[in-house]
Amino acid sequence: MLQERSPTADPKDLTSWPFIANTALKEPLQWQFSRSTRERRGVRTQATVSVNATPAALAATLAGGGASILPDFLVAEELEAGRLVHVLPEWKLPAHCLKDMPVYV
Repeated sequence: MLQERSPTADPKDLTSWPFIANTALKEPLQWQFSRSTRERRGVRTQATVSVNATPAALAATLAGGGASILPDFLVAEELEAGRLVHVLPEWKLPAHCLKDMPVYV
């Protein structure tokens, strides 16, 4: 899927991407990214696929369904094998959003 998308440098770019929403999370479509103490971006994505469990979000992402917010511990093997790409690595989500859950495609 990443090959079909233009490179992204800003979280707001995710609003035009297909997005896999994990409805097990309190706010599966609303995200607050930060890059420094002063630079923040609020993003509301549009779900193209909704799932109710994090492993299902991973499976949908691997199948090419879109981008998703996933925990690092779940995707380490997929990243190492090149099956996933960390999008926006310089941007972080607040710790209360589940620490270490960046965006992957």
